[in-house]
Amino acid sequence: MKIGIDVDGVLTNVEQFEIDFASQYYFINTNRHIENPYGYGSQKIFNAEVNEDNKFWSKAIYKYVKEPARRYASEVIKTLKNKGHEIFIITNRISDLSYCDISKSKMIKILKKWLKKNKIYYDKLIFSSGTKIDDLQKNKVDIMIEDTPKNIMALAK
Repeated sequence: MKIGIDVDGVLTNVEQFEIDFASQYYFINTNRHIENPYGYGSQKIFNAEVNEDNKFWSKAIYKYVKEPARRYASEVIKTLKNKGHEIFIITNRISDLSYCDISKSKMIKILKKWLKKNKIYYDKLIFSSGTKIDDLQKNKVDIMIEDTPKNIMALAK
């Protein structure tokens, strides 16, 4: 079986990062508190405008890209590989970097280094945009592990 695995929110705990670091940022810089702890993404959690959230991420991105992988992610992926599955890491991480000063090529290098450091095995690394459907179909991926509600709904169809 070909298994697709997302990075941000699946291999990383972006939700906890947003709660921890965005809480501090928003309180200090905008006097905002968490308004929706179950919201998807810091913008919804803090009921912020896009430009406010972009300011947060322009400062936070350098810390976030160094966050460790979720506990046992490496071991689970190794187990799947040992059972004969192909692993496709499929991420939107470079689809929009307009909020920060990291180039796409630099972000690709950062992610490859992060995957190696966290011992995340993969057969193929795919940088996607949108819902990832085209990349999944092109690579004949059987199942996708994804956290973005918009992508989940599109993939479910």
